[in-house]
Order: sequence, then structure tokens, then C-alpha cells
Amino acid sequence: MTISEIVRKHINEKGYSVSKIRQETNLGSGTLDSLLNANANPTIKSMVKLAILLDIDMNEFKEIDEWK
Repeated sequence: MTISEIVRKHINEKGYSVSKIRQETNLGSGTLDSLLNANANPTIKSMVKLAILLDIDMNEFKEIDEWK
């Protein structure tokens, strides 16, 4: 799995819009778009913000294919 896939899965489960994610996390549109399109790796700070908002268990990030 990729970061993008994990985040998208949780966005869909919560039924959130991308604009709600931006507003709640205060992530810039370029940052979030790059992450969702798998064009960039987010900072730890961004990952924590997303994990808190989307109730992502941080252990899920251990399963990121490109980090193995």
C-alpha cells in the first residue's frame, strides 16, 4: 500500500471532502494534492495531522510498500 492509498481509504470511510481535510488539518492545497496523487512524501507532522483527523492507526504507515 502507498501513503496515498491509506489516506484515501480513510477519507472515503469518513466521507470527508478534500476541502474539509485541508480546512481541518491546515495543510496547503499543493501538499495535500501531491500526497493524494502519490507525487510526494508528506512530513511526519502532516502524517500525524491526517492520522488524528481520519483516525488512522499510525501502525498502518508501517505497511507502506515503498518504505519496506
